[in-house]
Amino acid sequence: MLKGLYVMSPHVFENVYSQESQETIAEYCEILAPVMSKVELIQNTELLKEVEVLFSSWGVPLFDAAPNLKVVFYGAGTLRHVLTDAFW
Repeated sequence: MLKGLYVMSPHVFENVYSQESQETIAEYCEILAPVMSKVELIQNTELLKEVEVLFSSWGVPLFDAAPNLKVVFYGAGTLRHVLTDAFW
């Protein structure tokens, strides 16, 4: 099972990922922690070593330290401000 993480501003979480969506995601991904804000992720960067799938939206930090990251689902606009060239 893939290891996933929700990272976004917590107040937008339910608007982006409905309960039904979360249940479907849980069938394929082990979610490593409750939804995390940018600040919480920065305080828990160890999780980035394990994460393979990232579910995100507004309020996400720059992702440059997730060596096993395979895919990012981003419920917002462009990702160009949060991913480094190494991701591509």
